[in-house]
Amino acid sequence: MSHLISKHTLRFKETNEAIVLMLPKDSQILHIKINEFTGLPDLFIMHEVKNSSVLEPKYFELFKTDEVINYDLSSSLKYIGSFTLHNTLNKSVAHIFQRL
Repeated sequence: MSHLISKHTLRFKETNEAIVLMLPKDSQILHIKINEFTGLPDLFIMHEVKNSSVLEPKYFELFKTDEVINYDLSSSLKYIGSFTLHNTLNKSVAHIFQRL
């Protein structure tokens, strides 16, 4: 079974809209990191090569530190990682969760 690691940039607005990415079926999230050139977070995933063309929507939520979260974190969201947002006047830390 062959696997592939790929990178997907998370583009988001300041509003509380879900981030939607079309990712290969059964992909596994490995890491999230700020791209030093774009300032946007890149999500690294691993998936089987045979599933590369079978895409499904994956939904993510982004919350900043000290923001109220109106979800049941134990059942509806899975923590992915945190990163510093450098494109704001006050550097803030954002936390990304995947909707289950």
